[in-house]
Amino acid sequence: MISMIQSYIRQTRILSSRYFRISLNNRQNLLLNFAIPILTILIVCSVASGNMFAVRSSVDHSINNGYPILTWQEVAQEKEGEFVICDSGIGEINSKESLYFILDENNNYLINDVNISIKTRESGVLATYNRDEINTVTMDNVNGTGVYSIYVNTDSLKSGQTYTVTLSADTAYLGKLENEISLKAPKVLKDYSDKVTKSGEEYLVKEKLSSDFNIDDYVADPDNMSKIASIPYSTVIMDGEEYLLINDVETFAYIFSDKKDQDINWNKKNYYLTCDIDLNGYSDLYQLGKNSPYEGVFDGNAHCIYNFELNDNGLIGTSKGTIKNLGVSGASVSTSKETAGVIAGVVDSKGSIYNSYIKDCSVTGGNSAGAFAGEIVDDSTDVEIFACYSMDSTVESDNYVGGIVGKSNNGKIRSSYAVSDLAGDVENTGAITGYIGNNGVIDTCYYLDSSGLQLCGSNSSVENVTINSSQALSSYALKNAAETIKYVSADDNEKYYFKSDGQLDEFTDTQTGLFMLVCVAIFVGICNSIQEVCKERNILKREYMTNLNLGAYVSSKLIIQALLCALQMILVLVFFAVSVSSKQVHSSGVIFGSVWVEYFVTMFLLCFAADTLSLLISSIVKNSSTANIFIPVVLIVQIVFSGVLFDLGETVENFAYLMFSKWGIAGLAITSHLNNGRVQFLLDFPNYELQLGPSMAKVNDMFISDKLNLLLVWGVLILFIIIFSVLSILVLKRIKKDTR
Repeated sequence: MISMIQSYIRQTRILSSRYFRISLNNRQNLLLNFAIPILTILIVCSVASGNMFAVRSSVDHSINNGYPILTWQEVAQEKEGEFVICDSGIGEINSKESLYFILDENNNYLINDVNISIKTRESGVLATYNRDEINTVTMDNVNGTGVYSIYVNTDSLKSGQTYTVTLSADTAYLGKLENEISLKAPKVLKDYSDKVTKSGEEYLVKEKLSSDFNIDDYVADPDNMSKIASIPYSTVIMDGEEYLLINDVETFAYIFSDKKDQDINWNKKNYYLTCDIDLNGYSDLYQLGKNSPYEGVFDGNAHCIYNFELNDNGLIGTSKGTIKNLGVSGASVSTSKETAGVIAGVVDSKGSIYNSYIKDCSVTGGNSAGAFAGEIVDDSTDVEIFACYSMDSTVESDNYVGGIVGKSNNGKIRSSYAVSDLAGDVENTGAITGYIGNNGVIDTCYYLDSSGLQLCGSNSSVENVTINSSQALSSYALKNAAETIKYVSADDNEKYYFKSDGQLDEFTDTQTGLFMLVCVAIFVGICNSIQEVCKERNILKREYMTNLNLGAYVSSKLIIQALLCALQMILVLVFFAVSVSSKQVHSSGVIFGSVWVEYFVTMFLLCFAADTLSLLISSIVKNSSTANIFIPVVLIVQIVFSGVLFDLGETVENFAYLMFSKWGIAGLAITSHLNNGRVQFLLDFPNYELQLGPSMAKVNDMFISDKLNLLLVWGVLILFIIIFSVLSILVLKRIKKDTR
């Protein structure tokens, strides 16, 4: 046995040395081995890397005192020395070809001077325009919205050509500002006249209630009759459901009043905010769900309700519906009723609140009070509050007090946090909830360790309570907790709610680029050894007849091929790293401190798996011409069954797990935190439905950035390498019967 091992090692060493010398001496093959990966990665970099890891400014959490914010919250992501531009483009304005800019409505710059230059990559500066040559279509100093239109000759901008446009100006408050953006001249000019001339209305997203507003006068005013009558019919269909649009603050005040049409069941309506609502201290609101539970969907649509006083137990008395994507700030809720919360007094069966926040509010109730809801009623195990936070608010009650919910009998509170002042019965006061019942759930919820509170009140019945990954954190740790609390499971779908600096902004483009990297690794690996055995089949047969150890022969090939694959993938990743050097690639991987180490391991194992499959094919076929036929066949099969391009369906999906391309894209996606980008994309475009079939959903489950997930991918790729290598040896044992 020992002599056999020694013979195997000796033959492997001799053969490896021989093949290494042959590889170095064969300059044509050596050049080809490195020219192929260089050419393929250059194609990938030129085609796919442009929109990968989309460049974005760092998330500004100052809107929330540095604590995590929801993805939809309005955050001024302006860079120092730059304008915040809402929109820009090339189109037709007032029947003339124009270049236009629409500046951010929340920034009143008081611009004193403007200069614009247009450049091309080939010839440099094409044209410059000063203040006298720039036509100001709209300048709204009240709302701070500026729209600038430049009239240029039709022949000066070629359709399809991309231009670099620089906007610079002196401002009264911020000094000199300058933006440099790229604009592509369209083949067909769109008419943007209405867009820019009505920009003051289009970009104004906050409606403020008049200080002298009176609901009685408003309803009695004949001028409002047609508007009030149209409210129940001002609707939009989304996901097959009809939503009533709340387009202005008066409509909101009317819906939340006792003056509304009592023949309509407002408690079963779905509502959709289209702007921020500033109630300006208004105190005559009349809650929904007062006499019967609210059962619809209230979608804040990434808007906030500001500054109101409510002498009742919540905007909604009892809610069995869904409240989502809503912020409330500067509200005061005070009641003598048993329960009190800014959103709802009571949340009953099937009710839910998610992706929402409460900020700078005060809640004062009788028996139980919470920032979001006073109480989740008994036996409501299907009630959920998730992806929410309360910040800088005060909550007071005689008994149960919680930063999220006053009393959560059997509900679920997940992926939320609270940083607020609470005052109630000591034993029934908790940073998240004052009380939680036997079947309740608190999952991934956090609060400040300096608050002196526990997660829930000490009188809670915690025998059967499920508490996962929830704890007190320091202020520093909580401010950096977005990565920890961002995932929350809802209807078995992973969704992303909290904004973090590590997110990828473009899922689809990044996935495409990573997929092309997978194709590069597979193609290079196949080309490496597709002729490695068949080209020397006669020599191999002769040496095998003279006691050649086939295991040593294959091992020697594997050693050289592994070294070659490693060098090739290093070269590929160097070119790739340069092409994405300006992008927001994660600084650290899931396991290692460097994302590039993980990229290399995955790419190497993937390339080597393709190499060993190619070696197996080369061991089976008997000539080089036949072997070459398999290059496109293998590549096409791996691409089709990778699960990226097509929804494979559940049956074919199980077969696809036999493809190393599927595991390769999963490995790169895990390291890239690709799931972050997918859910960010869906939230950035809420009206866009990304249709994912069942198999695509499973693929995305594979993308979850977890250490065990990545180790599993690497383990499977290593298993592929072992299986293909062993099969190569077994196939070659039949070489004695080769009659060629």
